[in-house]
Amino acid sequence: MPEYEITYRHDDGSLTAKIETHCATDKEAKIFAHAMKVDGACRFEVRQGETLIYARPQTFPVVQRTGF
Repeated sequence: MPEYEITYRHDDGSLTAKIETHCATDKEAKIFAHAMKVDGACRFEVRQGETLIYARPQTFPVVQRTGF
């Protein structure tokens, strides 16, 4: 199964939480990201490696990945 990274962020872009998980499909990873939403998180991204799979809300600028 592919490995996915889900990051949750505050309004200011600061990291709230990060989850690394294995999911069978991109759709399963999206559903998991919604189900695990962290209190206080206003945005989140689902990535597989360096590829952005999904982000909510879609209108926010994607945060550049740097070391966590």
